[in-house]
Amino acid sequence: MTSTFRFNVIDVGLPTQRIVFDRDGEPLQEFAIPDTVVPEGTTERFWALYNKLYELGVVTVQTPGFNPLPPP
Repeated sequence: MTSTFRFNVIDVGLPTQRIVFDRDGEPLQEFAIPDTVVPEGTTERFWALYNKLYELGVVTVQTPGFNPLPPP
Protein backbone atom coordinates (compact mmCIF):
# COMPACT_ATOMS: atom_id res chain seq x y z
CA MET A 1 0.00 0.00 0.00
CA THR A 2 1.30 3.43 -0.93
CA SER A 3 1.51 6.05 1.76
CA THR A 4 1.05 9.68 0.76
CA PHE A 5 2.56 12.30 2.99
CA ARG A 6 4.10 15.76 3.14
CA PHE A 7 6.61 17.28 5.49
CA ASN A 8 8.37 20.55 6.13
CA VAL A 9 10.66 22.06 8.72
CA ILE A 10 9.83 25.07 10.87
CA ASP A 11 11.85 27.30 13.21
CA VAL A 12 15.08 26.46 11.35
CA GLY A 13 18.13 27.31 13.45
CA LEU A 14 16.15 27.79 16.66
CA PRO A 15 15.94 25.48 19.68
CA THR A 16 12.30 24.86 18.69
CA GLN A 17 13.24 23.55 15.22
CA ARG A 18 10.99 20.66 14.20
CA ILE A 19 9.59 18.69 11.30
CA VAL A 20 5.86 18.88 10.67
CA PHE A 21 4.70 15.59 9.15
CA ASP A 22 1.33 15.26 7.42
CA ARG A 23 0.23 11.77 6.35
CA ASP A 24 -3.06 11.72 4.47
CA GLY A 25 -5.96 10.77 6.72
CA GLU A 26 -4.02 11.19 9.98
CA PRO A 27 -3.46 14.08 12.41
CA LEU A 28 -0.38 16.25 11.94
CA GLN A 29 2.68 15.10 13.82
CA GLU A 30 5.64 17.23 14.92
CA PHE A 31 9.14 15.96 15.67
CA ALA A 32 11.67 18.10 17.50
CA ILE A 33 15.07 18.17 15.75
CA PRO A 34 16.91 20.96 17.58
CA ASP A 35 20.44 19.66 16.87
CA THR A 36 19.96 18.82 13.19
CA VAL A 37 21.63 20.94 10.51
CA VAL A 38 19.04 21.74 7.84
CA PRO A 39 20.67 22.46 4.46
CA GLU A 40 19.46 25.39 2.36
CA GLY A 41 19.42 23.67 -1.04
CA THR A 42 16.11 22.05 -1.97
CA THR A 43 17.43 18.58 -2.76
CA GLU A 44 19.82 18.50 0.19
CA ARG A 45 17.10 19.75 2.51
CA PHE A 46 14.65 17.10 1.31
CA TRP A 47 17.10 14.26 1.90
CA ALA A 48 18.28 15.58 5.29
CA LEU A 49 14.67 15.77 6.52
CA TYR A 50 13.61 12.49 4.91
CA ASN A 51 16.61 10.68 6.42
CA LYS A 52 15.76 12.16 9.82
CA LEU A 53 12.18 10.88 9.49
CA TYR A 54 13.58 7.46 8.56
CA GLU A 55 15.92 7.56 11.55
CA LEU A 56 12.96 8.40 13.81
CA GLY A 57 10.96 5.48 12.36
CA VAL A 58 8.26 7.74 10.92
CA VAL A 59 8.85 6.47 7.38
CA THR A 60 9.95 2.90 6.80
CA VAL A 61 11.33 3.02 3.26
CA GLN A 62 14.88 4.33 3.10
CA THR A 63 14.82 5.04 -0.65
CA PRO A 64 11.32 6.20 -1.61
CA GLY A 65 9.76 6.16 -5.03
CA PHE A 66 8.14 9.28 -6.37
CA ASN A 67 5.09 9.94 -8.43
CA PRO A 68 5.59 13.20 -10.33
CA LEU A 69 2.81 15.73 -10.11
CA PRO A 70 1.00 16.44 -13.38
CA PRO A 71 1.78 19.82 -14.98
CA PRO A 72 -0.54 22.65 -13.89
